[in-house]
Amino acid sequence: MNAESSGGSAPPLLGQACYPPPEALRRAAPLPDAAAYLSFLAHSRHEPEEFLERQARELAWSRPPEATGGPGRWFPGGALNLCRECLDRFLPAGAAETVLCGGIVSGASRELSRAELLRRLAALAGELAALGLSPGQRVLLLLPPGEMLAVALLAVWRLGLCAVPCDPAMEPGRLARRIRDCACAAVVVAPDLKEMDPGLLPVLRVVARTDAQGTSTAPPPVEVSAMHPALVVADAAGRLLTLPTAGFILQAKLAYRWLLDGRGARDRHGFICPSHHVSLLSGFAGALACGGMAALLPPPVDAEGWGLSRTLGLRVLTVRGKSLPVGADQQAIRPAHAGPELLAVEGETLEPRTFHWLRESLFNGDTHVIQVLSRPEGGGFVAGPCPGLIPIRPASVALPAPGLDLLVVDRSGQPCPLNHGGLLALRCATPGLPLELQREKPPLVLGVRVRLDAEGCLWPMGEWSPPRGQSATSLPELEAALAAIPGVEQAAVVAFSDAEGVSRTAAFVRLTAGVQDVETVRLRLRERFGENAMPDSIQVVSRLPVSRTGKLLRSVLRRVARGEEIPLDELEAVADPETLRMLASRDPRAS
Repeated sequence: MNAESSGGSAPPLLGQACYPPPEALRRAAPLPDAAAYLSFLAHSRHEPEEFLERQARELAWSRPPEATGGPGRWFPGGALNLCRECLDRFLPAGAAETVLCGGIVSGASRELSRAELLRRLAALAGELAALGLSPGQRVLLLLPPGEMLAVALLAVWRLGLCAVPCDPAMEPGRLARRIRDCACAAVVVAPDLKEMDPGLLPVLRVVARTDAQGTSTAPPPVEVSAMHPALVVADAAGRLLTLPTAGFILQAKLAYRWLLDGRGARDRHGFICPSHHVSLLSGFAGALACGGMAALLPPPVDAEGWGLSRTLGLRVLTVRGKSLPVGADQQAIRPAHAGPELLAVEGETLEPRTFHWLRESLFNGDTHVIQVLSRPEGGGFVAGPCPGLIPIRPASVALPAPGLDLLVVDRSGQPCPLNHGGLLALRCATPGLPLELQREKPPLVLGVRVRLDAEGCLWPMGEWSPPRGQSATSLPELEAALAAIPGVEQAAVVAFSDAEGVSRTAAFVRLTAGVQDVETVRLRLRERFGENAMPDSIQVVSRLPVSRTGKLLRSVLRRVARGEEIPLDELEAVADPETLRMLASRDPRAS
């Protein structure tokens, strides 16, 4: 990356910037100017051992590490606890400070101080401890974003257990696979969880309640090693990845400070992301570990919901890009409130029209919008601008996160020329890298296609997962290419097996008003990828099936593609049943 600017020269990013940082963010920036930040990034890459040693000194070790270490053996000899890092280290001095917001309850903001949060997690941690679980065992957290999830994460970490968050709103087929693959010893569920297959969930079950009563004394934090498993997340292909304790929290704190403009004490950050997404988990842990406040919120459904950020006093709001409304749905939401000072959109793609809608329409033009990128393969946030120092260009995530040496490679692992699309990769392992990838040979591909320009900016081009066959194009690539074709408002591509067991793909596209010619869409896709990579069918739909939280239900699309009857549990998950009637009216295999 071109982040080698000397202190006195103009940083390359300033040349063609579209939106400079607002004055309020610039004044509060942690460094004097963009050149100083680029120099800081260069130092973090060129002197990684010194950089990591300095960052590690800020962690609340119960036993300091003997050295920085290396891949597979970071911070040897060190011992710590994630719950103490996020909560206990600020006690008793900060006991009365608000650190968690559970949203609006009965018209009032439900907020918890550190002392109240400790009492809440004491009850849940006591129940989990009574199950006789051993440190490192996995606990499934089948909870939506919110207060219960935050309490459960801290309770699990306090006991040295490994958390496996899963959003109950996840499409049923994917959720069932995730639960089966994780092999958890116990599960924490919400009181109102709808009935699931009894054979799917672990036998040991704890119900999380917002009004839980119990012992006021939490079990003592269980000390674990730096490489102890803390979290299980999944990549785009469903591969499970285990994040190590010290590396996860170190990377989360860096992202909170430098990418999300975190300022510590009494600074309020909100997160609108699925429970299982690494952006929410990293953002939540980073905020609490730096002394700030976090609010874990469900996706808004109207203007009032989007105005909740200001109602709750949130200065920064991080939103998963896939939780944003698209196309005509954007026009249906009229701004009703002023927005937060900073909106960080996390995701692999952010169309310029959505960027401008967020900046100029949704929040009345008073919110600074940036794009950041997180990857489970990278252990958390991997790229984004420093909001008070780096100018913003729509659809670019700007620069690598501090401490990460990123490059763009082709499928053989060779560096790509500038302005050529390739795969984002890490040049070398980092402490936050999943345990499964720590000893893999670099470069370490992070599951997203990007382009690197001459100024050192990264431009995401969509998710990438291993191809379906030799020299085949991945499903996320096809989906991103379809969505980028003029006239296509929304696209989804799914893989399925036909009656003869042959693997096939089906594409579903929602066209903009007045556009009906699917042949043009098919032609554009063929020009880009060739005939061999084309989906077996492309069907035009007026709507795609989504859950009540706005999640695209790919399992439903796969059943439609196969011509199967849709099970009752999947039918109930669809927000608008009329969508299914319109989908079933045409056989996608005929197009």
